[in-house]
Amino acid sequence: MHKRAFSFAAIFIFLFIQTAFAGQLLIGSVNYNPIPAQAGENLFFWARIDNNINADAKDAMLKISLSYPLSLEPGKSNTVELGDLSAWQSSTVSFNLRVAPEALDGNYDVVLSTSESAGIGFSKTVNVKVLRRSPKIELIESTLSRAEPGQEITTNLILKNIGFGKAQNIIVKLEEDRTVTTTGIVVERKVKPVGSATRYVKELSPGETAVVPLTLGIDADAAIQTYMVPLKIYYADSTGKDINFTSTSIGLTVIGAPKLDAVAGHLEPIAYPGAESEISIDLFNTGVGSARFVVAELQAEFAEIESSKVFIGTLEADGFDSFKTKLRIAGNAAPGTQPITLKLTYVDESNETRVEAITLNVRVYSIQEAQSISGAQPSIWFYATLLLALFIAGKFAYRRFVKKK
Repeated sequence: MHKRAFSFAAIFIFLFIQTAFAGQLLIGSVNYNPIPAQAGENLFFWARIDNNINADAKDAMLKISLSYPLSLEPGKSNTVELGDLSAWQSSTVSFNLRVAPEALDGNYDVVLSTSESAGIGFSKTVNVKVLRRSPKIELIESTLSRAEPGQEITTNLILKNIGFGKAQNIIVKLEEDRTVTTTGIVVERKVKPVGSATRYVKELSPGETAVVPLTLGIDADAAIQTYMVPLKIYYADSTGKDINFTSTSIGLTVIGAPKLDAVAGHLEPIAYPGAESEISIDLFNTGVGSARFVVAELQAEFAEIESSKVFIGTLEADGFDSFKTKLRIAGNAAPGTQPITLKLTYVDESNETRVEAITLNVRVYSIQEAQSISGAQPSIWFYATLLLALFIAGKFAYRRFVKKK
């Protein structure tokens, strides 16, 4: 009995002596970068090991224990041999960790433990915060914001990924083209998609943009106002599992655009080289909007226009106006159809200045044709010119033949 008690005492004293002359490996500061860690990215992890007593630590080691979604790089050991660590000395150990792309947001444990050949080991648990690199798709621009009733337009939607992760399987979808009021009345929208109401984009990296064309039709009876066209943008993250959506809308202003046209009346009297005629121009607005501050300007190469610029004023929708001016046909004007350019400058209902050019055709006759048309007589200037020419010719003949004899 005494021998057994003595043996236990001897073992205890041996262990006490061993421990008293062994180091004490504590785990000091621990850190990682980036904070928070990102799913699918690498993580730099480091820890400081301190020998906190006045004794050497023999064959010091540090072990790191990980669980999903954290792991070491392939082929790397989870144990680092520090060798002998002198009294009051420290050593820094680093690991390059990987975060699984499918990792969910949360805190994950990393367990560090020290050991040495003669001392007692210690352990420490560290929380690593992981966040997914989530994408975020936003509509940042629509290139076309105005249209007319009955018109079909194509606007380009500019999408941008303003998030930090890749988005894939992006779907842009117009909402239903009708709404139901609280009383159950179905109201059809005046702006509808033409063709498919859905558009697809394969993927967008962070900061990347995509152009998505969208064709819309405006009903012919659409009121003159601004319509909001609702959209939803669906997309998945890089794992293809987390589905997100963005609700947005584009504004489209339906404007009553004027549409001006003109016709030229017959020249009175009929036009021929050297003649002076009056022309009547009829203006009309076939559009659904008013044209204000209308100015008409005529230009022609075959004639001189007496009043080439005329102020008309306002032409309402389905409105009409006319003006007259005189043309002095050039003596060398070629008979046949001659063009007159009518330039119309006006301000539309959006207060934008517009310019339209219309070509009007008039008929210029030869002198012989003019003489043969009933009621058409050459002008007095023609007769004066003809008489002067005959006088000069007669005088020349008299001097040459009669006076010479």
